[in-house]
This record gives sequence, C-alpha cells and structure tokens, in this order.
Amino acid sequence: MGSIPQDMCKMGEMKKLLMLQNNFTSLRVNNNSLSGRVPDGIWSLPNLGTIDLEMNQFKGQVGRNIGEAKSLAQLFLANNRFFG
Repeated sequence: MGSIPQDMCKMGEMKKLLMLQNNFTSLRVNNNSLSGRVPDGIWSLPNLGTIDLEMNQFKGQVGRNIGEAKSLAQLFLANNRFFG
C-alpha cells in the first residue's frame, strides 16, 4: 500500500487515519488546494465507494491499480494536473 504525501493532507494525522481504516466509504478532499501525487494505496481501500479529488493541484498519472477499487462507484478528478 502506498503512502499519502504530507502535502496532500493539511493535517498530518489524516495520513495515519487513512492507512489504518478499511471502513471508509467516501474520501472527499475537493477544493482544498492540495497537491502532490495520489498514492496507489487509495485504490485498494476495500469499501471506498466515492473518491472526490476535484479542484486541487494533484499531479501525475492515476495509478494503474485503479482496477483494484472494487467498490468505487463515483470518481471525481476534474481541475487537477493529472495526465495520461
């Protein structure tokens, strides 16, 4: 599982919380001026149905292991710096 970069989270404790939880159903960090790469580990959280990363400064490619997101029903990526 990948790690969440410190510059992705305004609170350092959020990193620890996300990596310890398998019960998250939604991750919404939209419109927060967050930056960095989205860690591959996000896609392997088993119950995550919604990921909203819109309106931030995330960059890079969306991980190839996005197919591991078995419960993912909604994905919001607009207004970032993703490519590929």
